[in-house]
Amino acid sequence: MKNRIAALSVSVVAVLGGILFIILGCKGIAQVKNFPEVEATVTLVEIDTTTDADGSETETATVHVSYTVDGTEYNEILSDSNSKMQEGDRITVRYNPEKPNEVTATTKTAGFVRIAFGIVIALAGVVSLALLIIRGR
Repeated sequence: MKNRIAALSVSVVAVLGGILFIILGCKGIAQVKNFPEVEATVTLVEIDTTTDADGSETETATVHVSYTVDGTEYNEILSDSNSKMQEGDRITVRYNPEKPNEVTATTKTAGFVRIAFGIVIALAGVVSLALLIIRGR
C-alpha cells in the first residue's frame, strides 16, 4: 500500500511539474514575442556553489546587467542567466515594456525546450497514473 501511495505521489508530481514547465516555456515564448530587445552590459556575475550530500557541486549564477530604456539606466538581476557570462560581456536582453526593470535573456529555443521537457515529464506521469489505475483493479 505504501509503495502504491509513493508511486501515485511521484506520478502526480510528474504531471504537475510537466505542466509547470509547459507554462514556463509558453511564458518565455510570449516574452520573446512581446518584450523589446535592448543591448545590456554584464556588470557582475556572482557564482554560488553548493555541495550536495553525494559530494557533487552545483553552480548557480546571479548575473547583474546594466541597460538603458527611454533614457533611463537600469541595473537589474537578469532572469534566465548562466555562469558562462562574464563581466563586461555585451548581450541582448528583453525587457517588459510595462515594467522596464524586469529583464530576461530567454530565447524562443529555450521556451520550446521547456515545453518539450514539460510534455515528456507530464506524459510520463500520465502513463504512470494510468498503469497504477489499471494494475489497481
